[in-house]
Amino acid sequence: MKLGKNATLIGGAIFVLAASIFVETIEKGSVPQDVANSLELKPVLFASRVVAVANTLAPQAGDDVVFESMAGMLAEQAGKPFHRPSDYIEAAATAASMNARYLVPLFIGGQAATDEGAAVMLRWAVDPEFKPGPAELNRLRALKADQAYVTMAVCAVMAGSGRVVPETALMAENALLVEYACLLIVAALVALFIWGIVSLFRWRRRQFAEVMRERQPVEIGTIRAPFEVYIWFMALFLATNLLLPQILDRYVITPAQQTLVAYVIIATGGLIIAVMFGRTGAEQDWKKVLGLTSTPGGAVPVKGVASLVGGLRGYAMILPLVLVANALTGLLGGTDPDAQGQTEMLVLAMSSKSDRIIVVLSAVVLSPLFEECLFRGFFFRRLRTVMTPYGAAMVSGFVFAAAHMSATGFLQIWVIGFALALTYEQTGRLRSSIIAHGLWNLGTMATLIIMYG
Repeated sequence: MKLGKNATLIGGAIFVLAASIFVETIEKGSVPQDVANSLELKPVLFASRVVAVANTLAPQAGDDVVFESMAGMLAEQAGKPFHRPSDYIEAAATAASMNARYLVPLFIGGQAATDEGAAVMLRWAVDPEFKPGPAELNRLRALKADQAYVTMAVCAVMAGSGRVVPETALMAENALLVEYACLLIVAALVALFIWGIVSLFRWRRRQFAEVMRERQPVEIGTIRAPFEVYIWFMALFLATNLLLPQILDRYVITPAQQTLVAYVIIATGGLIIAVMFGRTGAEQDWKKVLGLTSTPGGAVPVKGVASLVGGLRGYAMILPLVLVANALTGLLGGTDPDAQGQTEMLVLAMSSKSDRIIVVLSAVVLSPLFEECLFRGFFFRRLRTVMTPYGAAMVSGFVFAAAHMSATGFLQIWVIGFALALTYEQTGRLRSSIIAHGLWNLGTMATLIIMYG
């Protein structure tokens, strides 16, 4: 390999390495402490709320022990600064619903001076003889927080007043709906989980047949294009993330809108780079280069609804693989409680309905379309010409994970990329992996919005 001929490629590789180190260094201290605290608080509030709702529906003898355990987790968050004023109120409402009165002043003390409902909660927490009346009830209902937590606060504070409030019946009704919804979700996930395991085991036959097939020697030109595309794509990715915020900070733009602009630039540029470096004598059309009209390994593409079923099967294959990946990450000590994902911070920062729509559409529509064309349609399909399905899926999945630049989520993203590649291989239709990818992102976003939003 001549240095002069490859000088720009070597320069791009050096830039990617240097910029990656720089980005990792500045991002370690880039998360404000109040945001980090809120991200850590939200899962505790969500779990505690589920326990409190379940207790409303069917009180059990051991609930006090469970409440004590959850209150201990909540106590670890007390006294910390949070991102939004409503975080303090929601934490206090959760503590009140678990009979942990001693925690309520620790969360809501600073809000009592400006929020009449918070003042009522504070008095209830410190005065066991306090009997709230209609005026206090109206103030509680005006608490500036998510309605579910307001309902919890009303039920907890008014429980000892001798008054019957409609929120109690509403909470019981919601608890019943939540229980039915959870049962349906669990049943669906179990069925998909089993389907995914069966589908993965069936792949062994196809993989074995590919291993036994005689292959041509690997030519350097075959793997050069994916390497070049990856280097220049990462250069674009890092340059955009380093420079674009400096430009957009001059305008009134929300974090969600800024993320959308950055993603459109990176996605468009990434596809252009793939087409520029990926064209060969047999593939001059950009649709073939990106896998839109071509198949991996000479697979015969399925027709009609079979591609939709293939996408659902791909989602099912992701479930057991991610479960194993998360378990291995935990065993290897890869989880970092101080490491906050960009998506979680984005969800927490969403200030309007339009922001939520932007984030969800980006994750469920734009991300699968772009990433499947690049990482499966181009990378996997190109590697598939010289590797078995498992080999090409493993390598392209590694590239997919590396491009996300997430140390704590690397193994999970890797296996997701592996399953999506097998989905594409099995159906010969990129739409199948797009559907599987979109379903996974939809489930992830729904969970984050429920938990953090």
